[in-house]
Amino acid sequence: MSCNVLPPPPALADDHGVVRVAVRARPLLDKEILENCHECVSFSLDGQEITLSHVKEKRFTFDHVFRPASSQAEIYLDCVKPLVDSCISG
Repeated sequence: MSCNVLPPPPALADDHGVVRVAVRARPLLDKEILENCHECVSFSLDGQEITLSHVKEKRFTFDHVFRPASSQAEIYLDCVKPLVDSCISG
């Protein structure tokens, strides 16, 4: 039996067609704090990875990771404004 492996696609010279993914962790709700719940998400220093440690530790990588204290303005400037600017400039 033979197995044909396709070469990887060429690297994109620009961001056309690239999907970027961001995640924002929310702070605990008052109800959760009263129930002594604890944060189960930790954040990497590079701002691109989160680790969930609720039952078994799992790591996920994103283009942008926003902590619970992140402001709407910060998220807009990092993620939305570049899209809007790109649309306006054509």
